[in-house]
Amino acid sequence: MFKVYSSRVRESVDVQFDNIIIDAEPSNFGLNKIVLPISIRGLKTRAEEILTEIVFATINPVERIKLSISINGVIIAREVKPIHLIDYDSIYWMSTVYDVTELLKNRLNPLYQRLKIYYQGNDVKRLGYMSMLAIYDANDVESTYTYISGLEKIRESQVYKLTWNREFSKDKSTDLLVSSLMTYSATSLNTLEVCKTSKGCVTAPLKHGFTELKFRNALIREVSLKKYSGSGEHGALLTNYFDFCSSTNTPRFELLKYSTRSSKDGSTIVNVEFSVIDGSEGDAQFILIDKGIPVGRIRRRVEPGSTINLYFKSKNALTIPVIRILFFKHSKSWIFDYYPRED
Repeated sequence: MFKVYSSRVRESVDVQFDNIIIDAEPSNFGLNKIVLPISIRGLKTRAEEILTEIVFATINPVERIKLSISINGVIIAREVKPIHLIDYDSIYWMSTVYDVTELLKNRLNPLYQRLKIYYQGNDVKRLGYMSMLAIYDANDVESTYTYISGLEKIRESQVYKLTWNREFSKDKSTDLLVSSLMTYSATSLNTLEVCKTSKGCVTAPLKHGFTELKFRNALIREVSLKKYSGSGEHGALLTNYFDFCSSTNTPRFELLKYSTRSSKDGSTIVNVEFSVIDGSEGDAQFILIDKGIPVGRIRRRVEPGSTINLYFKSKNALTIPVIRILFFKHSKSWIFDYYPRED
């Protein structure tokens, strides 16, 4: 069955989540360890909550497995005690979730996290995947999310309902809205039907092994297995679900000035001026692009109501200029493109 491990409604937090699919027998790696990157960025502030999950399979049901897990050199577990267990496809799938906040709250790397799994013996038949959820305090971000983990077998024509409600502020636009469903299938001939609020239903073919289904701008309400053919055990396995929406008061940029002039060495000097309207403080990278090729980059701190004056230098005259702004706020980023004309 599924269990809600973390859920917040309209709280001022920055949310990061990543599934790392391994989906292989340990012997495939040749050694007794696996090293993988996790796409979670450590921020300057201390993390409020960090959860990590592992899913694996054994030939027989066991109470504990000799499986050592570490992230960034910090050992999370020297052996794994499964919380959820279910028999599927002639083996036993197990999952467990760890609260590693106290161990890792000051130990997350800025770019990505380094996961190591050491295993001993022959108990582990298959390594499934690893998940990580990191929550940071963020006063100018409003987030709503639900993280559910477990093991649920779904058979042909069976419907599994997800019944919580998402609440969100009406005075803010939603910048990011993602639903992620992790599944496992013993055959590539299974097809899920996923029904989404106000968006109807879509079919999602499942390959053999683990599949992460991602849906933007939709909240999953029901999952059902519509078709099955082939040999082996009927059905598929649902393993975790993460629903997330976030909003922040991102700035608007108005292009006030764009001009070019030739310098003595034959290069082109480009002067650009932007005003920052509304929004909140953050870091921005201004990139001058010509014919798809970056010509120059300037990074600035931007504040609402400020004016940004930029000077770029290009070796050649510009033909199809584009000014791209990458705005960074906590762990998220936004892209704005402007197509200037000569003043």
